[in-house]
Parts: sequence; C-alpha cells; structure tokens
Amino acid sequence: MLQEFAQEIESTVRAEIENIHTSIPGKIVDFNVNSGTATVKPYGRFKFNGEYKEMPAISEVPVMFPYSNSSGIGIAFPVLAGDDCMLLISEVELDEWRNGAKTIVPLRFDFTSAVAILGLCKIPSQSMQQATKDKAVIISSGPTTLSISEKGLVIKGNVEINGNIKADNI
Repeated sequence: MLQEFAQEIESTVRAEIENIHTSIPGKIVDFNVNSGTATVKPYGRFKFNGEYKEMPAISEVPVMFPYSNSSGIGIAFPVLAGDDCMLLISEVELDEWRNGAKTIVPLRFDFTSAVAILGLCKIPSQSMQQATKDKAVIISSGPTTLSISEKGLVIKGNVEINGNIKADNI
C-alpha cells in the first residue's frame, strides 16, 4: 500500500515536470518586421496522453536582438524563414511586459510566453571560425567583412561614407 502511494506521487510529479518548459531549439516560420515577432516551430516532440506528437508552431514570439531602447543603440540583422533560434520560455507570462496588462490566468513556463534568441547554428560559420582564430569581432554580410581585433580594424569589401571623417595622424 505504501509503495503504491509512493509510486503514485512519483508519477504525478513526473507528469507535472513534463509540462515545465525552459528552452527548446526552434525554426523561424515567419517574421513580422512591424511587431518584431515571429512564428516559430519548435524542434522535437511532446508526450500527450501517452502519445508523442509534433510541437505546434508558436505565434507572436518576440525576437531578441542586442539592443538598448533607452539609448537607441544596438545590432539588427535580417530574420528570415528557416533561421534557427533558441526559444527561451519565460517563468511568467509576457502580458505585463508587452502591454502593461495583468494576466488573469497564470501560465508559468508556457510556450505562449517564449522569446526567440537568434544565432543558434548547427554548423559554425566561417565568420565564427575566423573570429575564434583571430580573437576578433567579425561582422560579415556576403563578401564584405569588418574585423576588429588587437591588430586594429580591417574592412574587406567596398566602403561608402556619407558624412565627415575626422582622424588624427593621417
């Protein structure tokens, strides 16, 4: 009797833990540039009623960029269908953050409160490999690269300047 009770508690706890989501890799299905949100299809499957099912696509997922709203400084790049990302599942719903509204139904660790972090790569890019080798920050777009390292700034590709140049020791 005691062993059955302990087994029932363990089964209940395991079932609840399966409903706690923290992070999962996903693929961008669509990106809305006006709202900064994406529809993302998580990789993997989940267990429901003893059966494994495909993860459904999640809509209106905020996409994270290294950006400061207060200073207006950041990095942005294209978000395209097929890009991989990491979905970070918030411990609390995002309603209050999004629009200041208090959530009526708490949805802890729910997929509807996911944020997409871009840059998840299955295979390291040439820029990643070069940045590691040179201990540099590398920004690349097609054949044009900008490399910042201890050696200085190196630009490969065409350069267009709209504005003044101020420099010492030229």
